[in-house]
Amino acid sequence: MTYLFNTDRGQDLGGALIVHKNRDHQGLSCTGAKGENVIVTNWSELHDCYGSAEQIPALLAQASNTPDASAPIWDELWGRLCHQGTAYEASYAALPILARMAAAMPLTIGQPALLLAAGILLSGSQPELEADARRRYASELAALRDVNERLLALDQNATDFLYTLWALAALDGHWAWAAQMDSLVCDEIEGVECPVCKDTFDLVREGDLGERVAFKDAIRGLAVTPASEADLDGVCARLYALASEHGQAGVAAGLLALGGTVTCPLCGAAFAVAHAW
Repeated sequence: MTYLFNTDRGQDLGGALIVHKNRDHQGLSCTGAKGENVIVTNWSELHDCYGSAEQIPALLAQASNTPDASAPIWDELWGRLCHQGTAYEASYAALPILARMAAAMPLTIGQPALLLAAGILLSGSQPELEADARRRYASELAALRDVNERLLALDQNATDFLYTLWALAALDGHWAWAAQMDSLVCDEIEGVECPVCKDTFDLVREGDLGERVAFKDAIRGLAVTPASEADLDGVCARLYALASEHGQAGVAAGLLALGGTVTCPLCGAAFAVAHAW
């Protein structure tokens, strides 16, 4: 068994070993006695939203025993590690711990460790740290993807399913598509930019997510022409296939709209919705 240590005390964190070292040992990796990957992190050298990240190990240890995403400890961690979508040094250092926590927690909708890790990766506020974390923690992120894909098979409503797709897109680095999963949960896609006149407008959703949704522009009410399944490719095709496979008709219809075309209500030019972000 391995432990997270904060100074001279340790707590089990589902297989992650984070050792609080002196200032000469920040962010090292080594091999433990049982051959496991050991991450040596000087948390006091790192920063979260409020300054020194020295409290993060204890907060993660507490959260590891709290699978309820609505628990205050998860609000605390979101506030420190992904405050209003901004990530920090400590955020990326926490990723391997969150991955191990997600694997150890019950497989339930809204799995909090998975969603926080996805939020950190979606931040975009520290691109160099994100790129380094994706390289350094490739095996841990692969384990997170496995948890996420197993979550897709659970019985869930359309909103929960979209957030599971949101996490999948974030883990794979498809930030634009992750953002659009969030737009489908909301009632509109804001700031669609016409590639011809460069003006922007919003698309508003019609219909409930559990049904066959459609979109129209908020100025003249021109409907988006959805793509056919054969027209889809890349990320959109994959997300659509997952929605169809798991019986999420409303989500699948929304993805066809995102893969479709719209006429600019300001200049009349037609263009692909996906080209607007």
